[in-house]
Amino acid sequence: MLRRIAPPDSGFILSLLLNMVFRFEWAAAALILLILHFVLDWPLFPVWLCLAAWILHSLLVTILLTAVTCHGNEETPPLPNKNPYSKKTGDFPAKGNRSDF
Repeated sequence: MLRRIAPPDSGFILSLLLNMVFRFEWAAAALILLILHFVLDWPLFPVWLCLAAWILHSLLVTILLTAVTCHGNEETPPLPNKNPYSKKTGDFPAKGNRSDF
């Protein structure tokens, strides 16, 4: 069974669009190549390659960041109290998981 990259409410499409806006210089290169196509009669395949590279790179970065944020937030189990001088008998939260600070 295939596993989803992100839950439906994760905002994947919005993240992809925002990532594409941040990487707009890749599309600017395609726009320059398109202008050179009309002015100097250059071929169109570099324009399509540049646009495909822009979309593919943005998609891969967004998938990577979504997978890291969605699947990397697992709770750490509480650690047992191994201090023999401590009066408390309960378990302590793992380091970095303290919600009271």
